[in-house]
Amino acid sequence: MTGAFGSVYWANNDVQAKLGAALAPEVVINAAELSFQRGIMYERFDTNEIYVLFANNQWIEAKDTWNPSDGEGGGPGPEPGLWIPTESFWKVWNSDPNLASVIGYAVEENAHLMTTSGGAFQDFANGIMLYSDQGFVYVVYNDGSWELYPDTSGHGDLLTPTPEPSATSSPADSTPAPSGTADSGTSDSAATPAP
Repeated sequence: MTGAFGSVYWANNDVQAKLGAALAPEVVINAAELSFQRGIMYERFDTNEIYVLFANNQWIEAKDTWNPSDGEGGGPGPEPGLWIPTESFWKVWNSDPNLASVIGYAVEENAHLMTTSGGAFQDFANGIMLYSDQGFVYVVYNDGSWELYPDTSGHGDLLTPTPEPSATSSPADSTPAPSGTADSGTSDSAATPAP
């Protein structure tokens, strides 16, 4: 494991312990993400799965079932700088009033599209990693929690190289954890969390 995912995995003993071993190599995907007042939505276009990552320590997964006959959504929110999401994110957001009240309005008018190899996915024994070409790695655990880490692999303006494990080193012999670990979440795909 190298690159952005390796930079997070090898530098964080907690991530290694919670995620377990990688089940397959990293896969480059087309994806989109949109930031909200209290969370983020990340969609994998290869599987039509939307990960709704709440700032209140929970996450849920939804299928993208949007089609143009559903309507577009979109438009300004109740205050300047807030937006109603569009298309697939709008359909998920609009499907449950409780979900919309928990995650809030979008803080960007349009989703960030990663359609030229900007997204990535890797499956692990106890969760997944998702990559954003905006310089972030989302670690989504099967136990329902999630964490956000900066990509310190040397992409863009970030200079810390990804540690390469040697035949004699173990993951515990890696570099220190990156600073700036963000929100964690818990999953319940059957219900929207309370605010």
